[in-house]
Amino acid sequence: MRRATCLLVLLGAVAAADARPPAAWVTVTGRVVLPAGLPVPPPKFLQGFAAVPDETVLIDPKTRGVRNVVVWLRPDNEDPKAKLAAEVHPDDRLRPAHTHVITYTPKLVFAPRVVAARPGDSVTVENRAAQPTNFLWESLNNGNLNALVPPGGVFPFPAPLVAESVIPFKSNIVPTVGYVRVFEHPYHAVTDADGRFELKNAPAGKYRLVYWHEKVGFKDGKAGRFGERVEIAAGKDGTMALPAVGFDVR
Repeated sequence: MRRATCLLVLLGAVAAADARPPAAWVTVTGRVVLPAGLPVPPPKFLQGFAAVPDETVLIDPKTRGVRNVVVWLRPDNEDPKAKLAAEVHPDDRLRPAHTHVITYTPKLVFAPRVVAARPGDSVTVENRAAQPTNFLWESLNNGNLNALVPPGGVFPFPAPLVAESVIPFKSNIVPTVGYVRVFEHPYHAVTDADGRFELKNAPAGKYRLVYWHEKVGFKDGKAGRFGERVEIAAGKDGTMALPAVGFDVR
């Protein structure tokens, strides 16, 4: 009798767990801008290559938006080994692996310069310039390669990506560079030309939001690797707009 009672209690607990309401899914939007009062740096060119733009720092002079800032959610703690254990939207479970195309453009730079990817995604390099380039990639978890890509050529990576924090890539022919970060979760973005970003279908709750830029690293320095506290809560239309965040990346 006691075993039957325990079994009924266990089944009831499982049923109650299954009956819990699903997480509130929230599309979070925001902007990263150069702080007020700081001058927007003028366009620069690579040293020794007068026609090749230096895209290390890209700030829109009108909107002051900072481009190529990587933004992501992390747990609300300061454990450097902590992983985000947030729920994932059902649609994301059906997400096919994505191929990220990195183009060597006629300006002799890579576009996109900064890529945020997921494990299982792949990378293809294409050359649309009139001259060859090499694609040098050195990483801890994703191998090393140095591929020569001729004009009009395409180089697909030999293996899909696995999780890794920052992977630099570059050309030795023209010293232009880029970066790939591979996240184990979908709650990450790279800011656009106006400094805008979107985290789609994030679960409501308390987290930290981290900001990283190739030139200066984390916003607010070393402490910034743990991010800034944010509580995600759905508005009437299932969205949440964050106030603009100032980030001096000069």
